Amino acid sequence: FGSMGPTDKGLFFYAGPGQADPADAAGNTMRLWDNTALSVRELEALSSRAPVTAPVRFVMTQCHSSGFLRLIRPGARDQRGLGPYNRCAFTAEPIDHLNHRCAPPAADADAEQDRGYAGDFFSALAGRTRADLDGDRVVSLHEAHLYAVVAGDSGDLPRSTSEAYLERWQPTWLRYLDTASEPDNEYSRVARVLAERLRLPSHGRPLLDALETRQKDMTTRLQRLADEAQRVNAEIERLQTTLRRALVQRWPAAAHPYTAAYARFLSTEAGAAQGFLVSQTATYPTLVAKQDRQAQILRDRRALDRSLTQLDKLLRMRQLARLKDQFDRHASPQARQDYERLNRCERLPL
Repeated sequence: FGSMGPTDKGLFFYAGPGQADPADAAGNTMRLWDNTALSVRELEALSSRAPVTAPVRFVMTQCHSSGFLRLIRPGARDQRGLGPYNRCAFTAEPIDHLNHRCAPPAADADAEQDRGYAGDFFSALAGRTRADLDGDRVVSLHEAHLYAVVAGDSGDLPRSTSEAYLERWQPTWLRYLDTASEPDNEYSRVARVLAERLRLPSHGRPLLDALETRQKDMTTRLQRLADEAQRVNAEIERLQTTLRRALVQRWPAAAHPYTAAYARFLSTEAGAAQGFLVSQTATYPTLVAKQDRQAQILRDRRALDRSLTQLDKLLRMRQLARLKDQFDRHASPQARQDYERLNRCERLPL
């Protein structure tokens, strides 16, 4: 950051693991090599070495990455005003949401086929999509972000600093004054595209009813799968215990890992032990079937989670449409100036 000139443009991209600080989002971190980490607060201080006028854009795709939207605030504090620096950010995940890179490892390599927010975002910037919303033949980071929101099928739930600014700006009294209007702006148009893609009504009461019905259905299916997973896991544990007991009766040394006898067992009897387990026809085939079902349940749950995330994106775009309309009607001159600064940063091309 310190080597940037006043007219330079900076881009910071991170796609590694992340960790949340439950007490303060400014303590959320990027996990780095050698068991080190860099927090939102630390990155805010580092990026302050860049000239005030130089736009610095951040694209963060780790779990809990939306904590890094605080980079626009002085000292990464939770406040409405912006710092003096020309920064903006795009993130893949809310603070309390886990994407597929944060979830436990899949049971098989094909369980996750989506490429996530980063893949769609940079595909748009590379010109391999129809992300040029204003038709100027140049895709800005803002356009790439909205394209990724619409195109993504993953469990990512993206955010940008201008969106976070609108959410933080909204006065309490406006939260309850207007909950049903459907203004015509950029976010409402994105919401309609998402609704069409999800084969839902485009707007109004029909859309809300369909959303509620689909959410209830998916939530019910998720609960059923969770209940089944609990039963299947218990049955797997029981079958494994039965096989383990039979194995130890045949080879007592197998009951004592980290011993010399156990090492000899592995070096001389491992093949025979495997054949013995497979020959337990009353137990082993059932265990394999249960483990296959366990893997399928995991795939089904993740597919439902991704589908629910698409509904969340649609609801959020509708909410942002109302927020932007409220902002246009009620924001102070200072708030408008701050918001416009964020927009200029986000809408710059690479």
